[in-house]
Amino acid sequence: MTQSTSTFDKALAETLCGIQVPKEIKFSPNGQRLVYSTSLVGGHRKGKNHTSTLWLASTYEPNSYRKLTSGSFNDTSPAWHPSGDSILFLSDRAKPGETSAVWRMRLDGGDPVAITAEDNEQDIDTFAISPDGKTIAYVSGDENKKDDEEEEDPEVWGEKWDNARLRIVDVEAHETKVIVGGDTHVGEIAWSPDGKSLTFMSTQNPHIEEAMLSGTSISTAIIETGQVKHLCTVMNEPYNLIWAPNGLVYFITGTPPDKDSGGRSVYSINPRDSSPNFTKVGCGENDDAGDIRVAGYKGIFGRGENFASYSIGGQGVYDYADVITITDNAIKKGFADPEKLMVGGWSQGGLLTYLCSVRNGLHGLGWHFNAAIAGAGVCDTESLALTADLGSTFEVELAGGHTIWTLGHDDTRNRQGSAIWEVSSAMEHARREGKTVIPPMLILHGEKDERCPFSQAEGFRRALRFYGLPCEFVKYPGEGHGIESQRFWLDMLERVERFCDLHIGGGPKSRVVVR
Repeated sequence: MTQSTSTFDKALAETLCGIQVPKEIKFSPNGQRLVYSTSLVGGHRKGKNHTSTLWLASTYEPNSYRKLTSGSFNDTSPAWHPSGDSILFLSDRAKPGETSAVWRMRLDGGDPVAITAEDNEQDIDTFAISPDGKTIAYVSGDENKKDDEEEEDPEVWGEKWDNARLRIVDVEAHETKVIVGGDTHVGEIAWSPDGKSLTFMSTQNPHIEEAMLSGTSISTAIIETGQVKHLCTVMNEPYNLIWAPNGLVYFITGTPPDKDSGGRSVYSINPRDSSPNFTKVGCGENDDAGDIRVAGYKGIFGRGENFASYSIGGQGVYDYADVITITDNAIKKGFADPEKLMVGGWSQGGLLTYLCSVRNGLHGLGWHFNAAIAGAGVCDTESLALTADLGSTFEVELAGGHTIWTLGHDDTRNRQGSAIWEVSSAMEHARREGKTVIPPMLILHGEKDERCPFSQAEGFRRALRFYGLPCEFVKYPGEGHGIESQRFWLDMLERVERFCDLHIGGGPKSRVVVR
């Protein structure tokens, strides 16, 4: 670890990481009480398994909160029974750290009771209680129990899919039946106001990119007959599906609806129409957050559809230019010390950190970053098409609609956000001018990251190593795009503090030799 003169306050870091925050707040049918869950602030875990606690509180009495569950299990997704006498929720209490079932807890006392099977091998993705409280609809895959000693078979793409089914279960009798099965993968669900039908989203298979390749279907199913009516197909991954009292079905997706990296809008569709189609009902082109004062580069949410649309084909252009402009403006207004500047970020912020590093000081504004911290970033956007879980859909959209297999041999337009292709020119400039371009770097990345694969960090480390540039490189074993283990969170906090103290806190600076 980089040495510095700072003293890391581990107790404070543990306290901050241990903060529980409320989520999933649900009002009781009479509006007098609410139930909510709490979990660690970053969605991470302290021990082996994730945990979440359910709480009950009055809506009009201060400090009336009380625990409903112990916090030893992952109790999530609380929902009120229409009678108001009990809470339904998902919990892994029967198989901690594994799969969840739907449980019911009566508020007048007694232990929670499982409504769905406790020994299920397939997780329950979501559930919804009917308006009369007699039936629960839920989504889960088929049970395929496998012998632990059985050898793995070859996996043939598209031959077998573990599709999730739409099922219903009687709350009292615990009897279950499938409403929607077959060759479709069910996602979100919602009950009709009269409780006779369900609306649901589905894709052709559960692969993460399928929604953006073949679209998401929104349909209805009649409970008594199982009859399914297709309403529409959205070429995206819509969410927050509801069936409102006015009879319309609402959901949120991108704007335009086939783009996931632009803005967001609310859409509606009328299930009663003979040929229904969805229409935009909110979040227009000029909608703005108004009072937000946090500076943000083009392409982020919160400033309207047009502002967000710059993310499409704009990586490494609009976002990078805005980071430089925002920083320069902060310096001119006295908000930032030009002698103590660092750049850092996670995911997209990591991509921008790599770009700021290879372009460091080349903007001609008279200042540069002393050091850089890249977390879960990307240094070669083109290669994401081959390695990332969303490489052939979302990443293509961000690149402006083209990818490796649609571009000609000499077409390099997708490299505008790829810092790795600018390392050589940065080093050539440094040799020519006798001034360092790429600053000392701290690179943090999860080993099992599928969104921005670990190879992105490894590749940039190799480039820095080739040129003998200072770099602290940290791999977090078993972690994905978001770090989940609290001990790794603490490690990151300590490394970041020491790295910052070393390069902008007055400690001895690293000496960079250009070769």
